Amino acid sequence: MSSIKDSKDYTDVETTLNRINSHTGVQGIVIASHDGSVIKSTLDNIQTQQYSMLVTQLATKAMGVVRDLDPEVCSDLERKKKYTGK
Repeated sequence: MSSIKDSKDYTDVETTLNRINSHTGVQGIVIASHDGSVIKSTLDNIQTQQYSMLVTQLATKAMGVVRDLDPEVCSDLERKKKYTGK
């Protein structure tokens, strides 16, 4: 039964990505994990790696800014990550 749900979820994700990709000005989509590992992309390999690296760097810098502005937010996120693994 879970494979049917997973299949439906996958179809929903693909439908959403196709809808986003069809918007004027969208050149491609890159989905990456928190460490920059690419999960899915509609771009070529070079562009995918470039965007993945840039977004990972941006996220790291943004987390540093948030940490500087409100250290409690980052502490909460780290505690959540410790207990949920996410």
